[in-house]
Amino acid sequence: MDAVVTSPPYPAVYDYVPLQTLRTAWLGLDDGEARRAEIGPRRAFSADRARAWKTWQEDTEAWLGQVAKALNPGGRAAIVIGDGVALDRPVDALGTIERLGAKVKLHPIARASGDRRDLGAKAVRREHILLLERR
Repeated sequence: MDAVVTSPPYPAVYDYVPLQTLRTAWLGLDDGEARRAEIGPRRAFSADRARAWKTWQEDTEAWLGQVAKALNPGGRAAIVIGDGVALDRPVDALGTIERLGAKVKLHPIARASGDRRDLGAKAVRREHILLLERR
């Protein structure tokens, strides 16, 4: 594979599974497994920031490893990710993905960042587009 484009769960920003409740009910699906396997939910960071941060990093390294495995040498992954805030402290998604990506041979070659107003949280969130290349 030569390219991957993805926007993985932002750490400590959303609880993704509850956002899908209507869809899972309509499809007759059980969201129990999705709730247990959800990456980086806000509720986890609110309950135990240190544990949630550790788990998010482990999950992120795992999916980055799968991306690296799928990409051919020289293949690229474009990732859209946003920084979170947990217990009034920033969660650095960009730096963490760059660091963890390097561990699995995905190296940054370009990035762009910008602020996006989050009306629900009445805050401004920093979002990033990161381009990684498999070496």
